[in-house]
Amino acid sequence: MRVSRGHVSDNDYEEAATVLTEEQISAVAWVATAMNAFNRRLSRLPGAGRPVPGGPAAQHPG
Repeated sequence: MRVSRGHVSDNDYEEAATVLTEEQISAVAWVATAMNAFNRRLSRLPGAGRPVPGGPAAQHPG
């Protein structure tokens, strides 16, 4: 399932509703919204996108 342009298609919602309750679907939507906001905020910090010294990119060059 992919959300584009701010909405979920009716078909995708109905498919999710076969395994999740309405409350669970709402919770998933809020978690995705919070994660997106957090990631957008972090991506605007100085140094965003640069490898962290000693991080995974430094351990496995190339």
